[in-house]
Amino acid sequence: MADIAEVFDELTATTQRHRNRTVTDNITAHNLLLRKMKDRGNIQVYGGSDIVEPLGLVENSTITNIAGFQTAATNYDNNVTACRVPWVSKWMSVTCPGDLLRKNQGPDAIVKLVESKTDIAESSASNYMNTEMYGDASVDQAIFGTQVWLTTAGTGIAGGVDAGTYSNWANQQLQFSGTAFSDATGLTLRSDLNKLWIKCVFDMEVPDLIVMTQDAYNIYEASIQQQMRYMDKMKAETGVETVMYKSAPVWFDATANFASNGQKIYMLNTKHWYMFEHPQARWKKEEKRKPVNADGIVIPFIWMGNMMCKSRRTQGLLHS
Repeated sequence: MADIAEVFDELTATTQRHRNRTVTDNITAHNLLLRKMKDRGNIQVYGGSDIVEPLGLVENSTITNIAGFQTAATNYDNNVTACRVPWVSKWMSVTCPGDLLRKNQGPDAIVKLVESKTDIAESSASNYMNTEMYGDASVDQAIFGTQVWLTTAGTGIAGGVDAGTYSNWANQQLQFSGTAFSDATGLTLRSDLNKLWIKCVFDMEVPDLIVMTQDAYNIYEASIQQQMRYMDKMKAETGVETVMYKSAPVWFDATANFASNGQKIYMLNTKHWYMFEHPQARWKKEEKRKPVNADGIVIPFIWMGNMMCKSRRTQGLLHS
């Protein structure tokens, strides 16, 4: 038993090294928000007791028009605020009972067993994290998803910063017009998108990703069927096919729990979204463990990190 358990453990580690990817990287095939963050270099390794990032929510007040010996402003200008999120942790284990290990003791069989169990574990963890990225972090140790950062009122506290104190910290929001989901042409929904888009444009920055509930996506897709454009490059990179709204790809997320929170459309500027991971817990494989009262082996994988939005005012939420 000890020999085959050692082989299973070593093959699991070798499989992870050979694939040379983390579960977080693996999600990008199904999560366009994370793919955008990765392309921007916004998936970052981070250390410290908390995840703390500076925010520039107040403009510099020392700008002065001067000529000659006129006095210039030199007062202290405190215009940096800290956004803070806690570390959240994930545990995943690849387990195998002893009898199954012994039945697969041949070299080919054990390799196939390890591959199968690792694939299932990675896929399950990916789906779990994908769901949390659009969630409200109401479950202990859940990722701070989009519902934490974008509220239907636009206000509230997120990352320890109160939008009531800093008006630039409020997200843009708009309620669906009364006929948005009964308008067969989708004209009302497109009109709502136009209104929200304008709210989300700041200087040269515009939203670059729109995530919809399935019902909203169906209405939008049907409304542009005649002049539909697909983003082929995105399809080639991620395996998903997206329609467009202006310059932003539009996608729906089947795993997000939108149903319990009403219909939603997220209009996102991914420049300001970050996923932080702890350098020692990026789905790192731990030492194998053998239960004292069971015949089998448990191989844990640990992840620590969190998601942060560093500019709520450039993000929009269309809601019911």
